Amino acid sequence: MKNKNKLFYLVATSIISAVVLAMTFIPNTGYITIIPNSIEITTLHIIVCIGAFALGPKYGAVIGAVWGISNMLRAFTSPLFILFTNPLISVVPRILVGLFAGLVSSALLKKTKLPLTVVGVITAIVGTLTNTVLVLSALHIFGDMLESYKEMYKIFQSIISTIISVNATIEIVAAIIIVPAVGVAIFKAMKNYGIEIKRKA
Repeated sequence: MKNKNKLFYLVATSIISAVVLAMTFIPNTGYITIIPNSIEITTLHIIVCIGAFALGPKYGAVIGAVWGISNMLRAFTSPLFILFTNPLISVVPRILVGLFAGLVSSALLKKTKLPLTVVGVITAIVGTLTNTVLVLSALHIFGDMLESYKEMYKIFQSIISTIISVNATIEIVAAIIIVPAVGVAIFKAMKNYGIEIKRKA
C-alpha cells in the first residue's frame, strides 16, 4: 500500500508538472495577454494550487519549482520578461506558492472537518495571494538590483496598481472556482483507487 501511494503521488506530480510546462510555452494558456507587451494574467497558479491541494506541501513545492524554472526560461525569450530571469523573482516565490498552499491544505484536512470544497477554496486563496504578494514584493526588492533590469523596473513601477487591481482579482476568482472542483475530483479518484489522502505536512 505504501509503495502504491508513493507511486501515485510521483505519477500525479509528473503529470501536473507536464501540464505546467505545456501551458508555459503554449500561447495564451498559462499566461493570457490582457494588454499587448504589458500585462498578462497567469493561470498557472491554479495548476500549482490543485497539485498542492491534492498532493500536499512537498509535491506542491516541486510543482511550484517547475513553474518557477519554466517561467525563468521563458523570460529569456523576450525583453518584456527580463525581470523574471532573476530566480529570486521567478523561482523562489513559485516554490513557496506550492509549499504554503500545501501546508494549509494538509493542516485543514488533518485538523478540521471542513468539506473538501471549502478546503479547496481556502487553498486557492492562500496560493493566489502568496503568488501575488511574493512576486510583486520580489520585483520591488530585486527588480532594480542589476543595471540591465532598471529600464524594465521603471515600467513595472508605472503599472503596479493595474497589476494589483486587475490581475489579482481575476486570478483569485478563477482559482476559487477551479481549484476546489478539480481538486475534489482528484480526491474522489484517489479514494476509488485506495490512495491515502491524509498526509503529513
